[in-house]
Amino acid sequence: RLACDLALHLRAKGHPVTIVTSAINPKTDTSKNLTVIRVEGDDKPNGAWAYFKILKRMERAAKKLPRHDIVISMTDPPMLATVGDRVARSMRSKHIHWAMDLYPDLLPVLGANIPAIIQKIIHYKIYNAVKKADALVPISECIAKHIAKNTTTKQSVTIENWPERSLLKQEECAPFFKDTDQKFRILYAGTIGLAHDFEALLSAATYFKKHSPEIEFVFVGGGRGLSALEKKAKDRALFNIRFLSHQPTEKIKSMMEGGDLHLVTIKDRAAGLLYPSKFYSACAVGRPIIYIGPKECEIHKNIQTHQCGASIRTTDSQALIKSITEYRNNAKMWNDHAQNAKTIIALSPNKNLKQWDDLIAHLNGVH
Repeated sequence: RLACDLALHLRAKGHPVTIVTSAINPKTDTSKNLTVIRVEGDDKPNGAWAYFKILKRMERAAKKLPRHDIVISMTDPPMLATVGDRVARSMRSKHIHWAMDLYPDLLPVLGANIPAIIQKIIHYKIYNAVKKADALVPISECIAKHIAKNTTTKQSVTIENWPERSLLKQEECAPFFKDTDQKFRILYAGTIGLAHDFEALLSAATYFKKHSPEIEFVFVGGGRGLSALEKKAKDRALFNIRFLSHQPTEKIKSMMEGGDLHLVTIKDRAAGLLYPSKFYSACAVGRPIIYIGPKECEIHKNIQTHQCGASIRTTDSQALIKSITEYRNNAKMWNDHAQNAKTIIALSPNKNLKQWDDLIAHLNGVH
């Protein structure tokens, strides 16, 4: 979604843009100044060989293109930085690596069983490609710091992610939740992945089921961690936890506004390796954020600086229960933190896209 926003922005600025990605059904779509090439690839690749085939197809497709001034690589699928490096060198173009999460560093956190020697080779190849890139764009300072521990870079410019534009529209939405009884909802909207920690939340849900049944936890989305989380909720008879599938675009804003608090969580071992964009989505709709995760993640700093939520250690379920209870019972604190959340993205996404404009102009020698 962010790559699409950037591509449309650059096209609006008059830059011809080509996107190379993958899909189950390969095809190419072309419109004014924008071409999208979809090479063949599984929706959910299973195993290293599936990823390798997608990467090779993307590389072959990119190398068939006419020269582009800038090549931007992303971090998923893993090893894409190396493809970006080779494509940029073959085109004699500038290479920007956009670091949203860090592989192979994340693989052990996700439970991937990769031999140490293979992981070491992948680590070397990716960070060597990052080192050779003309610019690095990490999405947070904690990611930038982790990269700096592993390699040097020619130029690093931190550009934070931004929320969906639809969330910033000033319009009234019909309520997403139609319950007749009043619920106080903690909403988790997005990927339910293996890098996210939900143990404290399950403990809190167990407590509130008995003491405050009007407090409800809602998960919207899917991911590799969904089935395990559903099973844990079922085994504990946590009927105050609801699971909903991904929602269509036209319902996202009302769904996000339906949460009284928004939940963001990552495992301790994932600190500096990813930065959940759902933080910005919560800010866009003006909701306090409950962050469960390590203090090394930039979200902790943002919450402390802007007073827009609560930051809780992954194992501290009592602190989570206390924070939810305070927001439930203290309307002034909830409102103050909700307003503070909105100030974080007051200039977004225009400010973020302007940073991209400046970086691209600099690499192209335009001042």
